[in-house]
Order: sequence, then C-alpha cells, then structure tokens
Amino acid sequence: AIAQQALQIDRPLFGQLLSHSVWSSPATLAAASFTTRVIECEFGLRIGTDVPTGTVPYTADTIAPFVAEVLPSIEIVDHRFADWSLGAPSIAADNAIHGGWVHGTPWRGDPRDLDLAHHALEARVDGIVVGSGTGAADLGHPLNVLAWLADELPRFGRRLRAGDLVTTGVCTDVFGAEA
Repeated sequence: AIAQQALQIDRPLFGQLLSHSVWSSPATLAAASFTTRVIECEFGLRIGTDVPTGTVPYTADTIAPFVAEVLPSIEIVDHRFADWSLGAPSIAADNAIHGGWVHGTPWRGDPRDLDLAHHALEARVDGIVVGSGTGAADLGHPLNVLAWLADELPRFGRRLRAGDLVTTGVCTDVFGAEA
C-alpha cells in the first residue's frame, strides 16, 4: 500500500532483480550511479525449489515450503521520471523503478517460524531512524507477496525457480537520499 499510494497505482506489479544491481552487505554504492536514490527497507526471499504453476491460488502457508532463505534487504528505487505520478504502464516499463538491491546475511529455515508480519524494520541514517514499519505493509504478510507473485508470473509464461531472489516490497516509509 505504501508504494501503491505513492505511485498512484491500484495493484501490485513486479520487476526483475538484475545481477548487475544486486549486492551483498556491506556494500558501498556511488550516489552518482543513481538518478533518484530512494531507499526502501524490505524482506528478501530466496526460492529453494521450483514453484509449480497450478490452478489453485497460492497462500502464505502453501508458498512457504518453497522458501529457502529470508534476507534483510534494502532497495534503491531509481527512475528517470519528473515525478511519482507515473502510472502502472510507465512503472512496469522502467522495471518497477528498480535501481539496486542490497541484502544482508540470510536466515535459513521455515519462514513460518518467523513472525514476518509483525517484524519491525527501521531505516537509519547516522543512527537516526528515518523510516519504520513492519512486514504487514507487504499485503499483510511478506509471504502473501510471494504467493501473489507465484500466481502472477504464469500469466507471462514464467514461474519462480530454485535460486530466484524475490524482494517483497517496501515495509517502511521511504527515505529519499540526497547526493
């Protein structure tokens, strides 16, 4: 809802994480490499086994067994537009305004053992909290996002495969980083 409201879109959409824009923490990124530089705190999920396509929609519980790792992460939003009033087609054409993604140390185990919906996230700059939220910002639970994606991808002839990394979307207020 945070991103949908900011972008004035009425439903989720997806982009692709590209290998040239994914880093493990700690990472130092040059500000000049990005046009917009907006930071979002998110959850990351690594798929452990291929997710079959089917006729029954996935739920948080039925998609959870396909998750091998949960990763703390931040996304660097980057777009080349004059303002946020882009509309879904423009956002999709700009790879969901994705600029980069940095992930932390993975947690391995059943994601249902974590209370991801209530897990607190904070964005800090020089120790000062500049954004906070919980996993509930991700369609009520980060695994709901993964279930949505598992159901959405087959519409485009794709599916989630072992090793895929998925970021579930912004869980906090966004932070606009200056140069």
